[in-house]
Amino acid sequence: MRTRARRIRRSVVALATALFVAAFAVVYVQLASGNDPALTASAKRAARPVVASTAAKTASTSQSALARKAAAKKAAAEKAAGTAEEAAGRRVSGPRRAK
Repeated sequence: MRTRARRIRRSVVALATALFVAAFAVVYVQLASGNDPALTASAKRAARPVVASTAAKTASTSQSALARKAAAKKAAAEKAAGTAEEAAGRRVSGPRRAK
């Protein structure tokens, strides 16, 4: 019975060691070849489809960012148009005064 238990223990230790060495070797080879998964994770994350709940949050965030960008662009265009009108000597339209 002792020899059987010893043999089982040794095989479990050998299997665990072999799996650890294999996993370590895979990571080592990837890093040595310049393929760092941590550095490319963000690029892959942007390219692959996401879960629906995360997609909704991302879409909402993207839409609000696009809305802010569009509003800033519109404000800049209006400001530029107002500056151009003033430079041309035209009256900038505003609320009419009662006479």
